Amino acid sequence: GLTEVLMDSTPSSSDNGKTVFLGSNGLATLSVPTTSGRYVIKLGFLTGADGSSNPVEIVTRILTVVRLG
Repeated sequence: GLTEVLMDSTPSSSDNGKTVFLGSNGLATLSVPTTSGRYVIKLGFLTGADGSSNPVEIVTRILTVVRLG
């Protein structure tokens, strides 16, 4: 389904379709987290970015990818 998430920075419309992750600060991010001892959690795919709105809409597909070192 679709849901709105608060991003760590406002994404541009060219970011639509990119994978959204849960950041170590609890906000959604387009950057893959790299902090040791944390899980990489994929939230879904960005669909509602327009370069000025935050929160934005994503297609929700929550998945734990890996636990980092």
